[in-house]
Amino acid sequence: MLRRSCLLTAGFQQLKGWLYALRVLNLEDSPGYRFLPLEEPSEQNERGWSTSLALLDATVAESQRCGAPMAVTVFPVELQLSEEALAMYREGIGVPLAATASDPSPQRRLREWAAARAVPLGHRRAAETLESELTRLGLLGGD
Repeated sequence: MLRRSCLLTAGFQQLKGWLYALRVLNLEDSPGYRFLPLEEPSEQNERGWSTSLALLDATVAESQRCGAPMAVTVFPVELQLSEEALAMYREGIGVPLAATASDPSPQRRLREWAAARAVPLGHRRAAETLESELTRLGLLGGD
């Protein structure tokens, strides 16, 4: 059963890639889903940043008011595409990507925001904290 489901998944992914390459399917026309590497930065995108950073500022202020330590870990809705993935979309499937598709500015903006407020930022911090707590609780054995 597992082997069949893996084959089905692999076959479906290959078929979907061919359908995109042949223009039977269109990444730019997926109802309910926006593939951000297709889009150039917009006023709506900038408003989203402003709103998000304002909410983060309010969270920091509340954390400080309560005397609670705070760290920010971001789990992206979409993975940032590698150069290989960008090439596959552009050349293999023929999808026109925005010039900013490989732009690291979202990470830079978050790092600058966190540094200006002395807020720890990063997935590594979350992983280390989880490991420490799980070890303390005896749920994770030490080597």
